[in-house]
Amino acid sequence: MGLLLRFLTVSVAIPLAVSLLLSPLGGRLLLLSLFSLSIHEYFSLNCFLPPPIPHQHADLLSTLVLACALLESPPLASSLPSLLSPLSLLLTLVLLALRLLPSLPARPLPLLLSALAPLYVALGFHSLLGIHSLSLPHALMFCAYTWLADTGALLAGTYLPTIPAPALLRRVSPGKTGTGYLGAFAVTTLSVALLDGRFLPGDGGGWARPLVKGPLVAGLAVAGDLIESGMKRAAGAKDSGTFFPGHGGALDRMDSMLLSAPVYLWLYVLPGALEELGK
Repeated sequence: MGLLLRFLTVSVAIPLAVSLLLSPLGGRLLLLSLFSLSIHEYFSLNCFLPPPIPHQHADLLSTLVLACALLESPPLASSLPSLLSPLSLLLTLVLLALRLLPSLPARPLPLLLSALAPLYVALGFHSLLGIHSLSLPHALMFCAYTWLADTGALLAGTYLPTIPAPALLRRVSPGKTGTGYLGAFAVTTLSVALLDGRFLPGDGGGWARPLVKGPLVAGLAVAGDLIESGMKRAAGAKDSGTFFPGHGGALDRMDSMLLSAPVYLWLYVLPGALEELGK
């Protein structure tokens, strides 16, 4: 039943997501909706500071930051995105300060972690908005590569002989194996080799490109997954939410993109966008 539910969710969610990404407005609304859900799930987890933050605080923060991101994200394919929306950053800091500063004298490190984590989520989604606004082919390929990295890790970890993960990684995510990590790297590198030249023909790089881009995207996807696993372990939760039946919450599904999106934007999307502006 669990595998069937996961399959049914994927069979609906992926075609819907791709159809929305093909539209400039639809893609933006999709990303902003996932951003709002992810921020809400993070504050509902309350990873670092008890007692739990009331849901109304999470909803307020989610709604206001969402509105600022909508206002300040780059106009549709008309300008380069800033690294992070200054107004969204300022608003997030103000709301965090109002909620968390009473804990500062007793718990400075948990307070810092509580402040940095939502900014990390905001940076990831802002970069995703930038990729989508500047290059639809890159947006689709980036989503494909990160989803394939997750799929490669799942299939290799399930069906191939188990290679234990390093002890440090097992402490963060005990269910993951070295076989799964190797599967993520292998599938992503092969996907870049097969798809980049067909769908991103102007990027160049030759045969060496998959050997750099594939492991880079896979490594950052794995690291993003581990960061979110650490958050969930700190909160004592298995999933960040239940929005995707059989898969968990929005943050569970987007974690592998949050760390890799800013790097992908700066290495593979902005150089081409700057070149086009210079023509």
